Amino acid sequence: MGLDGIEMVMETEEVFDIAISDREAEGLVCVRDLAALVSRRIPLVRGEPCRTRRAFAQARRVLRRLRVPRAAVVPGASLLELSPILAHPDVWPLFGRALGARVWPTLPRERAWRKLRLAEELPYGLRTVGEVARHLATESLEESACAWNRETILLRVRRLVADQMQVDSFPDDARFADDLGCG
Repeated sequence: MGLDGIEMVMETEEVFDIAISDREAEGLVCVRDLAALVSRRIPLVRGEPCRTRRAFAQARRVLRRLRVPRAAVVPGASLLELSPILAHPDVWPLFGRALGARVWPTLPRERAWRKLRLAEELPYGLRTVGEVARHLATESLEESACAWNRETILLRVRRLVADQMQVDSFPDDARFADDLGCG
C-alpha cells in the first residue's frame, strides 16, 4: 500500500479509535474490506433508526424552506440546480447551520459566486442532496463510539476514501490499487 493508503489507514484508526496492524492493512483490497475490518473491531448498535433517512428528511425540510418543490428533492439532485443561491459564500454556512451540521466546510471567499460552475464548485462530497445526507449522518456519529452500525461504518469509510483519494463516486468493491490509484 502506498503513502495514500497508509494515510487512509491512519485516518481510519483515528476516526474509529481502533488499531490496524501492518499485516491487516496489507490485506485490505477494497473499500468493503476496510469497512468490514472496522465493523469487526467496534461495538455495533442494533435496531437504531436509519441515520441517512433522518438526515435526508432534514435536508428536504431545509430545502423546502428555500421554496424547492418536495418532488425535486431526491438523493441524486444537484444542490445548485435546486437552489443556485447556495453557492453564495454568505448563504452556504447558513445552509449548514439550518441542517444542524456540526462540521460544515466553507466556500472560499475569493471566488465570485456568480461565476461558479454548478456542481464543480461546491465542497467535495457535498454536491447532491444524497451527499449532504450522508455527510450529516456520518459526521454526527463521531462523538459517540456506541452509535455505529454497519451502514454508517460503510458510509464513513467511503467518505474517508473519497476525501483521501479525491474521487467522487466508486463502488464498495473498488480496489484500492487498481481502481482508486492507492498502490
